[in-house]
Amino acid sequence: FITTDNADADGFMECWVSPEEFAGYDSGSFGHMSTWQELYEFEKEHVKPGGMANGMRHQATNVHITPVSENEVEITHDMVVINVVDEPRIVATG
Repeated sequence: FITTDNADADGFMECWVSPEEFAGYDSGSFGHMSTWQELYEFEKEHVKPGGMANGMRHQATNVHITPVSENEVEITHDMVVINVVDEPRIVATG
């Protein structure tokens, strides 16, 4: 999630499959995004000045990759978000 921490929405989207292959994303805390474009719009809003990602560092832990088919996997992980601007505080989601 270095791209999120660096406010690089385009770089973030380069980590995903192409828009034609995108099958949706369930973020848990932020809901479900059905299309690649919907995820891209969310990320741009999330990292823009004043967005929720500003001043935060994101760390994925407990990454689990499960094969679904010959060319598809399901990935789950826990996300640790650390506030690096204000008081040190950690918010963990799963």
